[in-house]
Amino acid sequence: MKTKTKILLLLTLGLAVSALFSMILVDRKLQPTIDTNNDGRPDEWFSFDAWGRLVSVQKDRNKDGTVDYKENYQDGLLKSLYVDMDKNGVFEVMAEYNEDEVISQFHRDRDQNGSYERLIHYDPQTRLPIRWEQDTDGDGVYDAFGDQGEKWVIPDILK
Repeated sequence: MKTKTKILLLLTLGLAVSALFSMILVDRKLQPTIDTNNDGRPDEWFSFDAWGRLVSVQKDRNKDGTVDYKENYQDGLLKSLYVDMDKNGVFEVMAEYNEDEVISQFHRDRDQNGSYERLIHYDPQTRLPIRWEQDTDGDGVYDAFGDQGEKWVIPDILK
């Protein structure tokens, strides 16, 4: 067999193997589900990237058929979570995590208008709040600020 023919055959074989691998990996992007209370309806959904790393988790924690809790991952690490505290379809709470999966910021939308009015920053070593910012007039700009000298309440969802 001539060298050019061998090279062409190897390239073709390589492309075929690559295509097969791609089909297998794309199939992994399916969203597995779990029915946690055995009522026949899924309550948790999981998404994975092409390498099998977790990308997102969504949960229906009160089993009403609506997602009320979301986790997002990047490179397999937790980056953010969203919580619908009162199960009305609006995610009032959002937490962001650093590269060590330690909370770095906590956001709260108290009036449920889709804009976070409260932002709490956390110390990565102690995992305790160190300062806060608040939008007091609803214009989307934080205009009140505080620090760790005040009494803090850590939300149960983060404990």
